[in-house]
Amino acid sequence: MRVLKSKYNQITYIQIYLTKEEMQNEVTQEKIKEIKSTNTKVAIFVSGYNDYLKILEKIIMFEVEKDNAM
Repeated sequence: MRVLKSKYNQITYIQIYLTKEEMQNEVTQEKIKEIKSTNTKVAIFVSGYNDYLKILEKIIMFEVEKDNAM
């Protein structure tokens, strides 16, 4: 599971990337409910395990490029 958090115009945005198996985990469900109960905008992206590593690689590359641009 990967969680990205950002703030824009005093609004907190959280993106959660996880596999189907992680989504079914009770501990994960509780964490998601906890995050949703705060004043945040939440997006959840669920993928199969085979695609998960590709998605994480793209997220990491995006973050590195964003950091280098600053």
